[in-house]
Amino acid sequence: MESRIPVKETTFPLVFAAKNRSNDIRLNSSSGGAFEALASKIIERGGVVYGCAFDDELKAVHIRCETIEDCRQCMGSKYSQSYLGTTIATIIQDVRDGRLVLFTGTPCQVDAVNKVCSKGVLTVDIVCHGVPSPLLFKTHVRFLESKIGAPVVEYEHRPKNKGWGHHERFRTKGGASFQDTRLSESWKRLFYDNRMLRPSCYACPYASEKRISDITIADYWGIEKTELGAFKDGLGVSLVMANSHQGLELLGEADMELRSSTLQDALPGNPMLTRPSKYVGDRNAVWVYLYENGYQAMLRAFHFYPSALRRFGMRGIRKMRQLLKG
Repeated sequence: MESRIPVKETTFPLVFAAKNRSNDIRLNSSSGGAFEALASKIIERGGVVYGCAFDDELKAVHIRCETIEDCRQCMGSKYSQSYLGTTIATIIQDVRDGRLVLFTGTPCQVDAVNKVCSKGVLTVDIVCHGVPSPLLFKTHVRFLESKIGAPVVEYEHRPKNKGWGHHERFRTKGGASFQDTRLSESWKRLFYDNRMLRPSCYACPYASEKRISDITIADYWGIEKTELGAFKDGLGVSLVMANSHQGLELLGEADMELRSSTLQDALPGNPMLTRPSKYVGDRNAVWVYLYENGYQAMLRAFHFYPSALRRFGMRGIRKMRQLLKG
């Protein structure tokens, strides 16, 4: 199939707003379903795809995908560092076997793949906010289980049941679902506080407009403030950057609805295209408190797991007073 986008452009990156043509796929993606569309094209060509999925213990791990069903395990955000294991060695073998390979991951992971596989691999990176450690996320899941009294068997960082945004949800073995509660929102609070990311993330050399991948994908946050505002809907829109001729060709073949955009329009909603994540306050204090007092105490002390009264807030208190006055 020929690309629908001219591939003679020489100035990269080329920036697009993108939607998967399947609304069902977008519903189960964090943003516009770009990963699934790119992965589908590689599988259709007889290639293999590497992406990040949760394993049975809710650990973020990279898996090798031979079918689109395998690839769909990798849809959705994973807000902790993924475990590569033998992924790079397996990619090398796939390349030697003449297989077309698509690798998706954080920019630092993509750079690792690039350094050992200069040919035969198409790479897709994300606009990365930074990652907490897998041990920290495992500790978080155990905390949830201790509060609920049941194993957590499913975790979604960005489900779409409440629209395109960030409303974390988890389910227990007994079928109970938790969303928009103090428990379910605590990891999001910790993540965006930025003080519990990997130390290297604060000096990330890849947080730049100059990408090292063939394609970059992200949420197109702030699209409503651009000329493409009408393209936004509740199912989400991806920001997609073609960074090479190979990336542009694959993007043109993928089953997505594309709108040309500009880096200038994309930057306000994706500041990690210009700088690494930053934090306010004493980072060491959070970690010292964790090691000395435990995970739950740390969450409470730094308001990642606020008290019921704090979550209710002054607005709720005023409303309650009005109701009591009749």
